[in-house]
Amino acid sequence: MERQQITEAVAAIIRLIPPNENNSATNQQISETVDIANSAFPHLMEGATDEDIKEIIWRIGNHFNVQIGSTVILNNPDVERWLDSKKTEIDWAYYDAYKGLLQNQERPAKVIRENEKIIDSILDLSGDPTTEGKWARKGLVMGNVQSGKTQNYIGLINKAVDAGYKVIILLGGHQNELRKQTQERVDEGFIGLESQHLVKMNHTEAARIGVGKIRDSEKSVATYTSTADDFRRDYADLGIKLNNLKSPAIFTVKKLKPILSNLSNWITNSHLLDENTKLDMPMLLIDDEADYATINSKAHREEITATNGLIREILSKFNKSTYVGYTATPFANIFIDPENKDEMLGDDLFPKDFMIKIPVSDEYSGQDYFFDENYFNDNANNESPGPIRIINDHEETLPSKHNKHTTVGELCPSLKEAIRVFILNISVRIFRGDDSAHNSMIINMTHLNALQSQITDLVSDYVEEISSAVSAFHSLGHKESLKNIHMQDLSDTYKKRFSGKEQFSKVFTHLNKAANKVKVFKTFNNSKTDTVLDYSLYSKNGLAAIVIGGHKLSRGLTLEGLSVSYFSRNSKAYDTLLQMCRWFGYRPNYRDLCKVYTTSESVEWYCHISGVIKELYKELENMSLQGKTPSEFGLKVRDHPGSMIVTSRAKMNYAGDAIHSVDMWGTTIRRFRFKSGEDHNNLVHKLTNNFVNDMSKNSSALDRFNSHVYEDVSHKMVKEFIRDLNMIPDDYGDEALFNQLDELQNEEIPNFKVGIFNVKKPGKVKWEDNIVNKNEIHDTFTLGPHELNIGKRQVNSNGMIIYPQAGDLSGSDDEKIFLNEHQIQEVLNGNQRAYSRDYLRYEGRDFPSLTIYLFNLGILKPYPNNIDKDEYEVLIAHEKPSIGFTISFPLTENLRGKSSQEIRALNRKTAYSYKTNRIWEQMGLELMEEE
Repeated sequence: MERQQITEAVAAIIRLIPPNENNSATNQQISETVDIANSAFPHLMEGATDEDIKEIIWRIGNHFNVQIGSTVILNNPDVERWLDSKKTEIDWAYYDAYKGLLQNQERPAKVIRENEKIIDSILDLSGDPTTEGKWARKGLVMGNVQSGKTQNYIGLINKAVDAGYKVIILLGGHQNELRKQTQERVDEGFIGLESQHLVKMNHTEAARIGVGKIRDSEKSVATYTSTADDFRRDYADLGIKLNNLKSPAIFTVKKLKPILSNLSNWITNSHLLDENTKLDMPMLLIDDEADYATINSKAHREEITATNGLIREILSKFNKSTYVGYTATPFANIFIDPENKDEMLGDDLFPKDFMIKIPVSDEYSGQDYFFDENYFNDNANNESPGPIRIINDHEETLPSKHNKHTTVGELCPSLKEAIRVFILNISVRIFRGDDSAHNSMIINMTHLNALQSQITDLVSDYVEEISSAVSAFHSLGHKESLKNIHMQDLSDTYKKRFSGKEQFSKVFTHLNKAANKVKVFKTFNNSKTDTVLDYSLYSKNGLAAIVIGGHKLSRGLTLEGLSVSYFSRNSKAYDTLLQMCRWFGYRPNYRDLCKVYTTSESVEWYCHISGVIKELYKELENMSLQGKTPSEFGLKVRDHPGSMIVTSRAKMNYAGDAIHSVDMWGTTIRRFRFKSGEDHNNLVHKLTNNFVNDMSKNSSALDRFNSHVYEDVSHKMVKEFIRDLNMIPDDYGDEALFNQLDELQNEEIPNFKVGIFNVKKPGKVKWEDNIVNKNEIHDTFTLGPHELNIGKRQVNSNGMIIYPQAGDLSGSDDEKIFLNEHQIQEVLNGNQRAYSRDYLRYEGRDFPSLTIYLFNLGILKPYPNNIDKDEYEVLIAHEKPSIGFTISFPLTENLRGKSSQEIRALNRKTAYSYKTNRIWEQMGLELMEEE
């Protein structure tokens, strides 16, 4: 069957399956309905092979059987809710057309339904457009990177105009490509006419597309922008004024000072507005990527950045306005000062009326799929399972520290492999029937234009080498072609990096088409000579693009069919790092092909960010259940800034200006950096033995999960032990830690529980066969009265300091040893697994804990320079096992007998101030400003 025929069959069969209350369908029900369609409508299934029928069943199952997470809402109780009482009175013509478009695109029914619920919540918390008088609403919608925010806000636009909003202003990115991409989606999902750059190129009239094919032609839209042009005053002056329009009007504009200034001036001058005269029509302003450029980053309240001021200025020109920010990284938005006001511009953009978290379906591949916070815990041997491939040879191509005068070297083996994987991915997708789908790979190594050009030339040459080899040798067949080195490399890469779901001999038959389909693009920063990356020009046969770039690849830009990312850059701020994850999203039928090539440092930070985001949204969920408001949430974040060092210093001015305060409540402090000398390790052993023996004299240890737990250990005893050990700090320094320990004692917080961690089954690790000093590896070791199994961890060393590849050497759920079985079940709450963070934040946990670990630390010497070779030797770090520890502190709200005022006072008292640049130095990340 042709692709279009399969799509039409899927759409028709979906309509034959009666939905149940959960909008789901069993596999048997789907198969039976396909059989009925095959018999009753032979023309529909004409030419269907067994593979076609399997795909049809799979696609129908995707439509029905998708699980969606829960939506989280914080709202201001003073905002009047209005939608339910008027819902049946509204003609939803615009939204119904958009809903029909999503159905035609085979979006899962449950996703469409849940998305509509969220849109209704946003609209309900926004102003009622039919209400007379003056009002202004401000809200924030949060969703993971590439998780469907665009679908949500285009749905909101359609529902808003159905409800009575007359003017829509959409801030669609800060660069031409981002705005153009947003405009294309607006054209398809709201305007309903073909994009203007295609019209101009083909010299035709704009055809009806998307919703335009579904919606009544009388339901039109007035647009003041197109894919060919951003907002232009000369063009706008030729049109009808906003207050005379019969149709809703939309402006899809860049979030840049000149554009916003022109728009603001045009609204004022064309409509004869002044300080006392405003437009009386309801206006909805949607701010995509609301954490970028929107935030007022001036250090003093009386100062306002240009973009922030212009957004507020535009809002102030309407008597009735709603501002909705959309972001995947809401950290900066939370730090907006809710008390900051300006007489002319009105309140700042703090989301005072509502905060809404968009849930994702189980088909979404986000940070938890790629970078679970326990990645290094669960994969201690660092063998890069799943979609992650850790690279260590990228500096052969481009050093991490470089400038515009740096010369780019040859392509390193890992980058060549990533390119081969991409070509193989295309071939596999063609074999699976996605021959007309878009495919993309990104290479993000530098922000410098000149170096991007050099990398582009090298990549283009290598792609040409492969495509020429495939063209010359593919006709010889799979086995004979392997005499060529490039064909052998492709075969070896497939065996090494693919699951083997398809036999290579079958994938091989499509290699010639795949290799010769690849085009290499470079995307310069702020340059008029930018290469045009336009998927719409390849809509019939699909584009296969390798895209080399920097900043444009780091925020907002959606790369269609992305399956390979080669990423060797870094940033200080969590929000910037997270926005670089363009590989997140929905990957139907090819998620197993997705690969991310990146450094161990990046993996460590992405894993950490995954935990930070989880913590942020968990806090949002808890406060939602408590009926708290957005302002209360913002204040709570200020009270607990330790976990929120997550955005640029400028955006956090109101959270502490140049000084940043951190506290340790609800966090774990680690000491997993070791001095290489034997004398210090022997001293650590002596001190730890004495400490454990002293505890054993006073009480017996509880046995928990094979480990040993001592209860009621004094703060003083723990503090003296830690001070005597004199370990090298991992994150916060000892001064901050001892400050926290002092306050525990002063505030009469319960005593410590101390765990002596015991590995159940150490097992054999990959690098164990390469150990040089095998006599120094210990299967068991005695500490105090306890004989312990010793864990094995791979680490790095600079000769003086031994340090982990990731910050954490502990296990993913070690904190459970401090809870009893009943408490553990309460934390699990029916789930199969929970993590240390969950056990630490259990509401019944009001005590601090210390966990002592013994490790065999394996130092690889040298670390392999070629990812295709496993040749290395390993040195065990010390003659005796290396000893490290973690200290965990409970959440202040779990401290019994303390009022909310006392808890806030405790937070302030225990906060420890750092200069912001010190924190950044401790992160070990180099700031690289974008050009």
